[in-house]
Amino acid sequence: MFSNGNASRAILLVALVTIAYLPAILKGGMVWDDDAHVAAVEELGDSAPRKIWTEPGSLNQYYPMTYSSFWLENRIWKLKPSGYHLTNVLLHGANSALLWSALSRLSVPYPFFIAAVFALHPVNVESVAWISERKNVLSGFFYLLSLLACLRFFGLGPDSSGSRSYGPMRPRQWTFYFPALFFFLCALGSKTVVCTLPAAVLVILYWKNGRLAWRDAVPLVPFFAAGAVLGAITARLERGHIVKYCEADCDFSFPERFLIAGRALWFYFGKILYPANLTFTYPRWEIDPADGRQYLFPLSALAVMGIAWLARNFLGRGPLAGVLYFSGTLFPALGFVSYFPLRYSFVADHFQYLAGIGALALLASLLKTVLDRIGPSASPSVPQAGPLPSLWGKKRLAAALALVLLGSLTWDQSRAYQSEESLYLDTLAKNPGSWMPLYNLGNARLQEGNPASAAEYFREALQHKKDFGDIYANFGVALHQLGKAEDAERNFREALRLKPRAVSVAVNLGLVLFSRGKTEEAREEFEKILQLEPGQADALFHLGNIYLERGEPVRAADYYGRALKQNPAMAEAHRNMGIALARLDRPQESALHRQSAQDLANLGGAR
Repeated sequence: MFSNGNASRAILLVALVTIAYLPAILKGGMVWDDDAHVAAVEELGDSAPRKIWTEPGSLNQYYPMTYSSFWLENRIWKLKPSGYHLTNVLLHGANSALLWSALSRLSVPYPFFIAAVFALHPVNVESVAWISERKNVLSGFFYLLSLLACLRFFGLGPDSSGSRSYGPMRPRQWTFYFPALFFFLCALGSKTVVCTLPAAVLVILYWKNGRLAWRDAVPLVPFFAAGAVLGAITARLERGHIVKYCEADCDFSFPERFLIAGRALWFYFGKILYPANLTFTYPRWEIDPADGRQYLFPLSALAVMGIAWLARNFLGRGPLAGVLYFSGTLFPALGFVSYFPLRYSFVADHFQYLAGIGALALLASLLKTVLDRIGPSASPSVPQAGPLPSLWGKKRLAAALALVLLGSLTWDQSRAYQSEESLYLDTLAKNPGSWMPLYNLGNARLQEGNPASAAEYFREALQHKKDFGDIYANFGVALHQLGKAEDAERNFREALRLKPRAVSVAVNLGLVLFSRGKTEEAREEFEKILQLEPGQADALFHLGNIYLERGEPVRAADYYGRALKQNPAMAEAHRNMGIALARLDRPQESALHRQSAQDLANLGGAR
């Protein structure tokens, strides 16, 4: 793939990436759902490889290549994040080298510089420094391998004689067809968003050959079919997440989705040109189909595509190909179909990991066209005598400075991924109205045993998100721990209004009612839970407590027994069952349950 001379430059790309991402490698932690991804594979036990590949519902998403990589790494360095970060960084470095190879084969202007910009651009930090986005860098690796094999198959690039001529009748090189298909399947198994690859190949064929024929499309039919099948599996799993967690937040009419997509295109292109204020969660802008001004975004995007088409004879087909590749590769993430992150934001940096290649190639193509129009003396392709070497040197200096600037921005941005707290605080500094980091920081404070700080974060989160039941539920927990039972009850009731079937919230509401002396209301609440979930152990246990307090040990013992049947490891249920049996003058049984409670308590302490 790389000649001896080019191998050193490929290694240089990997080295540049490694240096730029040193903060992530050395100090990067696990953020948001990173530990869940890795731990989920670990929890599958020895059957993990089989379940990863044959049971799509065993994990959140059916990305068997990605989860297999997590499983393999988990056997090497368990939950130590540095190993996972290093793998992501090396994959991104390899992707940069593969991109350079593909751009060179296609005679895109300034291929090494584009690859270096891709390697160091801070917009890619989210894909590299976030362990969960292994699916991005791994799918990108196989995507680019498949693309390179496709280019060889279709005869795009220098032939055996070194000629770079293109033409629709160049012979197919079938030895590359099945490797291309194999790598594409691996890419789909890493993240199905790469299903756009065969469409991208058709765009490249049109760009280079000037037309498309059935002869071009037929070999790609298996690619389209594989993408459709695996994409349908992903869509089905994603739909389950949406129905469960964010149906209201992801429900948009087609005009609204049209407006989202148009603005998202310009947002992503703008971040390539000017990568300022990159953040983990961007503000969700207001969508109003009645506001005619908002249609300027999608209509102007369509106008750019139309202009690129009309100007193809003047500018060449390169700009048109760049526009089509960029928008087409982004299409799955433009909001025309619902996906879970829409509940937080309409855009995210990691969505344009591969699409950004099209934007960079487009800019390079336009720059080359402008320089060619200015005159041959402006082209940096061949330094000559006179003032030209000085001009060429200035351009090389400008390119080097640009890479240094991008690398420094990437270094700084990757520092945000050192911990969940650093990531969320960085997000709030750039997007103060983002409720997600406020909510997650509140949860972290709860786990640390700091309910006062947690309550402040939940209170602020509710200022920006008033229809999310989980915020009210966890706010209620914090308030209850602070002894503010009345406020806790109010928040639990609001959480249940928004999530009527949230059993854990109903249990907490019953506990608060019981603590406030509202015993009958608490009993009714626990009985409602059993109507929804008859074997709910916590509700059974607390009903036992109510009847024990009322002086009805027979009924209390009945509920404790039912609770222990559901969960024999409930130490408190054993202890209270012992009390109830003692009141019933059954000392031997009482002693057995008290001993079980002690054994379970000792076991928990040993752990």
